Amino acid sequence: MKRAVFSKVTYDERFRRGEEWDLIVSAHRAGIRSHYCEGLIVFHVGRPTRKFLVDSIYAGNYVLFLRKYGLWYIKFNPKHLLAFVFRISLIYAIPVSFVFPFALLVYPATLVAHAINGKVPLFSMGNVVKLCSEFMKGVGEHLYLFRVL
Repeated sequence: MKRAVFSKVTYDERFRRGEEWDLIVSAHRAGIRSHYCEGLIVFHVGRPTRKFLVDSIYAGNYVLFLRKYGLWYIKFNPKHLLAFVFRISLIYAIPVSFVFPFALLVYPATLVAHAINGKVPLFSMGNVVKLCSEFMKGVGEHLYLFRVL
């Protein structure tokens, strides 16, 4: 980003993860154009599994986006709403399954969705880790909802 962008957009310290997306959304609302580069390859520095799962809790910050931008954000990024619903359903599927056993189908549905989206084998270890990560993000959504984080 150019330095001039920061005169119109401020950095929000509430976001421990996803702060770059917050900057992009804020810039969009301020009328600053951005461009998407198709095929851009990005690598993240690897971290231990325990730290990865703890960081996933902070990545479940959809509630923060809704608090900051209101219902406008749902229209701006409907995929984020869908991910939020999946994360919440991952948490409540087990208790709800005592009444409605079909609720457990959310787990294979999530695995299939990630396999298709990430173009990875259905039962790969990366897909299972991603499922665990999404579950932890759901925990984070609840913690943000109840203002614990």
